Amino acid sequence: LEGMEAFAGLLVLIESLDQVDSTNEEAKRRLESGAEGVHWLRASMQTAGRGTHGRAWDSPDGAGLYLTRYARHEEPLWPDGLTPTVGIALAEAIRAATGVPVCVKPINDVVCDGFKLGGILVEGARTPDGMLTSIIGIGLNVGSGPRRVRADGWPAASLQDVLPAGQPIPEISELARLVASSVEHRLADLQRGGPTELHAAWSRVVLDGAPWPQKEPGGR
Repeated sequence: LEGMEAFAGLLVLIESLDQVDSTNEEAKRRLESGAEGVHWLRASMQTAGRGTHGRAWDSPDGAGLYLTRYARHEEPLWPDGLTPTVGIALAEAIRAATGVPVCVKPINDVVCDGFKLGGILVEGARTPDGMLTSIIGIGLNVGSGPRRVRADGWPAASLQDVLPAGQPIPEISELARLVASSVEHRLADLQRGGPTELHAAWSRVVLDGAPWPQKEPGGR
């Protein structure tokens, strides 16, 4: 387990796995088995990572951040606001860690200089006992490596590719801690004030001044 700073009076831990098919799929299995509360899960490698509309997400060993938050709860977490909220948190964490001015390309891509660096996959379901589940997956290319060109024409790249020459790549475990902390902070903002609470932050990170999205996507 990787420690994370205390948030809202609670110590949140990130569980680390060497390999998994998909951190989101593993989260689903755990929720179906009765996992309660809020959990974070990270893998060094995914063998079946996926993105929007089921597209394959390249997840080579040690070359990216493959991170999922999963939870069981009674009330929905603003269904029309999770993806942009997590996008804000992810962009803010990357900017803070590297100084690279990444942006959110609506609705769920993180981009920089014409390249896609990562994305977000939000999923959820209602359990037979009436509880709600939320799964928030984050994929971020950190180290260089072969990447496919996406169907929308945006070539994939990594943080290493867009960092200034000579600047070291962040440690993935530290980046995971920063991202998870940022996500929890922004989710608390969303729960407290709804999307309006986040419009100013959204305007600072969104690509080309795009408005707050009104509909959640089906993938990362």
